[in-house]
Amino acid sequence: MHQTRRGFTLIELMVVIAIIGIVMSILLVSFSRERDQRAVRVTAHLVVSAIRDTQNNALIGRKIDDRRPCTFYVNVGANSSDRTADVYDPSDASASCLSGFDSGVLISRTDFEGGAVVSTPPGVISFSVPHGVVTHSIFSSNGTVVRIPITQGSAQGVVCLYKSGRVDSFVNTLACPT
Repeated sequence: MHQTRRGFTLIELMVVIAIIGIVMSILLVSFSRERDQRAVRVTAHLVVSAIRDTQNNALIGRKIDDRRPCTFYVNVGANSSDRTADVYDPSDASASCLSGFDSGVLISRTDFEGGAVVSTPPGVISFSVPHGVVTHSIFSSNGTVVRIPITQGSAQGVVCLYKSGRVDSFVNTLACPT
């Protein structure tokens, strides 16, 4: 009598394990790329939020500790942004936006917890009170947009601040549409 054995051969098991390994490596690369893109998206959102918050403070003329603002600034760094203002005390008759103001009073700081890095910080962006007119050295040299690149691994994105005051963010590109 001939007995048949049930089970898998060693070669069959090795083929299945190899297929599982290939599928897992493809999934890990895909998840890693998605994680990097999400980090860029989150960081871009935080940068846009910091710029818009600063712009809104200038538009509404937000008072800082009962002092009047002259100009609001946002300094975007590699991993955080500081929002500051030049302010003066309206009860001091000799103080104004032209003289007697306190420069660079810290309003708030935002750490970019998204994990991505602002690769070439643009420096200080300012908004004047009461119209929120944006100024930056790039604009004074006939530029129309401040590009703020953001990278994480192979993912990339950009925050674009236009001379008109518009702020947009784009993922999977480092170019700002005009």
